[in-house]
Amino acid sequence: MTIIRSEDFKVRVLHLLTKYIKHHQEILEFCKVMDGYFLPLLFMKMCVSMFYHVFVPFAILHSKQLGLTLILVQYEACALTELLIFTLAGQILINKSEELHRNIFESPWYMCDVKYQKYILLVIMRTGRTTCISVGKLVPMSLALFLWMMKTAFSYLAVLRQVAD
Repeated sequence: MTIIRSEDFKVRVLHLLTKYIKHHQEILEFCKVMDGYFLPLLFMKMCVSMFYHVFVPFAILHSKQLGLTLILVQYEACALTELLIFTLAGQILINKSEELHRNIFESPWYMCDVKYQKYILLVIMRTGRTTCISVGKLVPMSLALFLWMMKTAFSYLAVLRQVAD
């Protein structure tokens, strides 16, 4: 394979590299802001939501009043939607981070001069670590977290119903 040394190609590759690096820096800056502001809020939200995703459905199942049941159903639907929106935003960030890494890797960086190859390899190594928003620096905010929380909450609900009956 020959190294392309045309000036037009170098300019285009440098433009693409600059574009990818700026995009990645924006993602990292966004994550810093999100972690600084939302870290305590997300941690408390996820911890508390585990409890009310168990006890609200339990109250719905054991409520004898139609009005209270409808209010609780509406509340649970809104709480699930809110949790889904939070986790979906985190999943989109993870997907964009992985897409950026893939785009840089699949670009024709290997056809550039050695100087550009070294720069691009450094960028590829840095973007290889997935950027994400974490919940209490424990787990990444993703759709997998949403599914795990729902599975766990409904498992606890099943145990609670057996104990209560």
